[in-house]
Amino acid sequence: MNSKLIPLVGLALLLGASCTNNTENKDNSTSDNDTVVVSTQPDTVIVQETVKEETAPQITSIASKQVDEGTLAVTKAHVVGSILSIDLVIQNPEKKLADINIPGSDIYYIDDATAKKNSILKDDAGKLMLSPVNSFGDRLRVTGDDNPILMNLKFAAPPADSKTISLSIGKYGSFDGMPITR
Repeated sequence: MNSKLIPLVGLALLLGASCTNNTENKDNSTSDNDTVVVSTQPDTVIVQETVKEETAPQITSIASKQVDEGTLAVTKAHVVGSILSIDLVIQNPEKKLADINIPGSDIYYIDDATAKKNSILKDDAGKLMLSPVNSFGDRLRVTGDDNPILMNLKFAAPPADSKTISLSIGKYGSFDGMPITR
């Protein structure tokens, strides 16, 4: 082995051992940059840092559709006890102003097995169990340009033998044949 390579290999190992994917900056903040040690000549060591591009988180959905503000996705339709909880997300990659204002009476699901319509549950104060909700508690109300915008709806659960539902959300139409989990 070449004697000049031994110190270089030792230096590269030392530098490589101190490099991580989450490096600390002088102000004690962290970054998601990768540090790479590159040797182009026997007596030269070059340390390069590459900046990772931020990407939007991938959201797993059971149903989705394009809407004015981006993509509306149903991420979960899950029964716990006697309540069906449906989680939705609006991904807004263009960061345009999202303005969702849907009356609670326009949001319901139909049990595909029985063809029964089910409205959003109300709490003890008479406000609809959905979020985000307006100050009167009667409308799904979202404004902003954040990405993603999370929403939740609560309904009475369908019978145990029901496997799918069709969710209707006002002007956005329906998500038909969505599987529910228990």
